[in-house]
Amino acid sequence: MRYENMKLLGCGLCLMLAASGALISGARGLAAERTGETVSTKITDEAEPAETDESAEETEPAETDESADGAEPAETDESADRAESAETDKSAEEAEPAETNEPAEMNDPADTSDTAVGDVFGAFETKTLDGGDMNQSIFADAGLNMVNIWATYCGPCIREMPELGELAKDYEDEGLQIIGLISDVVDTESDTAEAARMIIKETKADYVHLLLSEDLYYGYLQEVQAVPTTVFVDDEGNQVGEIYVGARDREAWSQIIGELLEEAETEQES
Repeated sequence: MRYENMKLLGCGLCLMLAASGALISGARGLAAERTGETVSTKITDEAEPAETDESAEETEPAETDESADGAEPAETDESADRAESAETDKSAEEAEPAETNEPAEMNDPADTSDTAVGDVFGAFETKTLDGGDMNQSIFADAGLNMVNIWATYCGPCIREMPELGELAKDYEDEGLQIIGLISDVVDTESDTAEAARMIIKETKADYVHLLLSEDLYYGYLQEVQAVPTTVFVDDEGNQVGEIYVGARDREAWSQIIGELLEEAETEQES
């Protein structure tokens, strides 16, 4: 009897142990399921924001920055700067030389020749470099007057003056008078006047030299564009022959003077 009771008691303990094992296994399974849900949720919660942030922060700003900073400013600045500079340079190069250079080179010589015909110097009063008074009556002293307009700063003027001095002596008895007109000396007491005297002494161009007066400046000298300029006039101050710009040697001047004297002689005979 006791043995059977003990046997029954043992079976009951086994059942209780089995039930306890089942309960423990169920609890572990439930814990495992709950733990799995939490991990999955955690992964989901961490993964989705990571994908969203990366695509929003890395992809979109990269596309926006490249289009704004790289392409548009480069195309806008280059096209604007290059187009404006090209148009400005082209207009400056084409317009300015046409307006500035052509009228000066083409029109001035023609105008000078036209206004010089006739009484070239008109009525004037001035002084010689020696301080004497002089006017247009100086031309009456010779049948042909060679008026050489020069300046103390002009190298070509000074280089031809020794031969002009020789020509003045050579043609003195043939009716030629050479007259110097100093375009940068207005009074006899200036430093420029003293420089002119030194030049005349060294070159032996000791013919008469007139100073620039107001009458001469506002007269024919307005037409003179360069020095030396030489013009020939008769005993009444009328132009004879051409206007000669630039220096020449003795041989060239001798030929010009000889032709003008011959023409003057021919006109007197006729």
